[in-house]
Amino acid sequence: MVRLAIVGIVVCIALLGCGGGGSVQSPYTGHWIGTWAENDNAWDGTFDLTIADSGSIIGTTHDNLKKVDGTVTGTMTSAGLMSITFIYPPPSIQYPASGTVSIATNGHLVCSELNEPSGGGYTDSFNINLTKH
Repeated sequence: MVRLAIVGIVVCIALLGCGGGGSVQSPYTGHWIGTWAENDNAWDGTFDLTIADSGSIIGTTHDNLKKVDGTVTGTMTSAGLMSITFIYPPPSIQYPASGTVSIATNGHLVCSELNEPSGGGYTDSFNINLTKH
């Protein structure tokens, strides 16, 4: 009887440890650092981004051409659709951009067309290349 009770307790403990219900982490979740560059211009810079499992993006950017630092906020879907806004200080200029990113075979977060709609009726196109840290 004691042996049966001990076996029952061990089975209950084992079953309690088998939770299931955990969510699958997005491959985009994490801390990413790297470069961005405009596809048809000499405009480039760096990103230091954190993507939460919820899809929220926060981070910083540096613009090498304008020699200015800014912040980045946005969202990322599990399918890789990234929507971000670059925000540079005074007078708080904001540049929205969006595109679909992927994880390359080398593990980098890449995008060849991160599109930024401009007021002049055209679209700037950027590429990004970030490594996970």
